Amino acid sequence: MNVKSPELETTRNSNSLHIIQWALILVGTLIFVACLFWRLTPEFDAPSRVWETFLILGVGLFLVGLLLDWLPPAISLFIGSSMATLLLSLSILTLLRIDPFETLDVLILRLFPPKVGIWKYDPVFGYNQRPGATGHFTKGPIDVDYHIDPQGFRVTPDPEDPVGRIVFLGGSFTFGTGVEDDEPYPSILGREYWTDYKVRNRAVTGWGTQHAYLSLLDEMKEEVPPKLVFYGWIAAHRERNYIRRSWVDHIGRRWGLTQNLFGVSDFRKHPHFEIENGELVFKGVVGPKDVLDNPPDLREKEISITQEFLKEMDRLCKEMGIPLFLLNLPVQLGSNPLEESGTIEIPDYLLETIEQYGINFIDLQSAHRGSLPGDNHPSPETHRAIAEALAANPEIHTILYPSQEPMESGDG
Repeated sequence: MNVKSPELETTRNSNSLHIIQWALILVGTLIFVACLFWRLTPEFDAPSRVWETFLILGVGLFLVGLLLDWLPPAISLFIGSSMATLLLSLSILTLLRIDPFETLDVLILRLFPPKVGIWKYDPVFGYNQRPGATGHFTKGPIDVDYHIDPQGFRVTPDPEDPVGRIVFLGGSFTFGTGVEDDEPYPSILGREYWTDYKVRNRAVTGWGTQHAYLSLLDEMKEEVPPKLVFYGWIAAHRERNYIRRSWVDHIGRRWGLTQNLFGVSDFRKHPHFEIENGELVFKGVVGPKDVLDNPPDLREKEISITQEFLKEMDRLCKEMGIPLFLLNLPVQLGSNPLEESGTIEIPDYLLETIEQYGINFIDLQSAHRGSLPGDNHPSPETHRAIAEALAANPEIHTILYPSQEPMESGDG
């Protein structure tokens, strides 16, 4: 009868442990050296998070190997086997050219849409405002609060029994970046002039003409269509309407709104449209990782797709019998008080589109009363001047109050 010697069994276990120990140290060292070599190679093109994880795994395996004598064998083997499994999985994904972190980002983004400040991820708009959110904005002497209503729009007055709905579309100039809730021109109009209408401010900071088009489509789906629609335009919207690399990067990363949030640093996406067979086709939303370079004909594409958005918005409104007004909002050239004051001219392509399709157009450059300090967004005085100009417009007044005489600018 063979009886195993306890000393022999202990020796075998010890030898096995030493083999595992040296294997972990060797593998960890090889991975560490390979990562350094990989990173210094000019052809290196892997995402930084991938090679950094390989590097961490290599160092981890090396340390586990060194500590194997001091840790309980069960714990050491668990840690070592777990790291080896992770290493194998990561290696397979890397060979298949699948970024595991990007895949995880997308999964988290879909399952748990980030909600930061007043924004949230949106699979159509790219990002939108979060219903019921409150935001605080500071920049130099500017210190204001933003409140978003339960529907996701910046708060505006609520009449008890509104006779209709007036909708404002646009970006930060209409949203009212840098001013309090009661100071954007849509809010002033709802509070002081068009008091029996619900004025809805659907503008969102950073939005362009494609967002106005998408918002208009949503408005048309409601049971009761709006009485009147305004789109607050600035020339910079053209650069937002396609997939300009610098703009997609700006909204996706540079504002730093979601850094360290589940590893998702670019939840604010950008809607991508193309013109195919003379029609607008939605291609989904894109982020900085999706737009690597600008096409050589970028400006021409931006102009043509901007014209197409405006044409479609005008067509949709005319089919529904809803007046649409395109507003050329006042924009000051430069924010330095020492610079010569001036306003941005109306682009030729915009004037051509307005004339070709008969789009209602109001130039509000004369309403400029100054910008916010250190910022080119309209001051409260400019917002009020815009509101007064629109309230005094006889064509708009006739649409809203056909039985009343138009008011003079500054009345009320």
